[in-house]
Amino acid sequence: MRILVTGSQGLIGCRLCVELVSLGHSVREFDLRISPKQDICDDKALSVYLDSIDGVIHLAAVSRVAEAENDPVRCRTVNEIALANMLHIMKHSTSPPWIIFASSREVYGFQETQPVSETAPLRPINVYGMSKRNGERLIQEARTTLPVANIIRFSNVYGAVEDHADRVIPHFAHVAARGGRITIFGGQTQLDFVHLEDAVRGVISMLNRTIAGSRLEPIHLVSGKGTTLRDLAGLAQRYSRKPLLPVYKDANPGQIGHFVGDPTRAARLLDWTSHIDLETGFSQLVSSYSIT
Repeated sequence: MRILVTGSQGLIGCRLCVELVSLGHSVREFDLRISPKQDICDDKALSVYLDSIDGVIHLAAVSRVAEAENDPVRCRTVNEIALANMLHIMKHSTSPPWIIFASSREVYGFQETQPVSETAPLRPINVYGMSKRNGERLIQEARTTLPVANIIRFSNVYGAVEDHADRVIPHFAHVAARGGRITIFGGQTQLDFVHLEDAVRGVISMLNRTIAGSRLEPIHLVSGKGTTLRDLAGLAQRYSRKPLLPVYKDANPGQIGHFVGDPTRAARLLDWTSHIDLETGFSQLVSSYSIT
């Protein structure tokens, strides 16, 4: 397949592109970190990169909750308007390609029933989550004109030292390796963490179904296991190489306090389950920070 990967230099994109090439696919990368000319908001640049491809894996986005809250206009421009423009270009191409759209567990917002399944109502509570919900609506509408348009939702992916240093697991693992203060925003906050290798494997599984023509319901990649930030801090202390000091603060505004996903649909439709448990993945990341 000739595949365009937008956001190819991000946490998931980097590893995904390597895997796609290893599987024999022809990968066309698109990311501002490669060139200022590769701007997802530039229709002309997109048109060039969308020419003569079989499909798109769309990862490009304003993907940080805090960043989206600070600049909601930019978030909407990148996550919604640019997506709508890209879909318009795709629909009117000679041979419309398929698309896999990367969404987020943020689309669920607060859910009383846990674990959360993909059929739960979408009630995002922050700008980023709203932009992803609206993006999903655009993808659903595009199903009438594109060969296949599938949605995959990620949940707290971790597992690389190149990740944003202020994200919770990279922050905890870095401090465990180097020593210092761990800042914990909301000790009872419970999240569902998925290792990067598992996430990439899930995308490949969806890719194979998409290439085969399967029109899937939205699928989230989740472990089905919740971990509180207090327990994660305990894990950091267990694997710490140098002294660390936990400092507890109130949860950030707009932070979802409890999310555990239901992996049933992913297992049924993608034959996918999370393989790398949190303790193993976290300890490996601490070791990686110790080396760098």
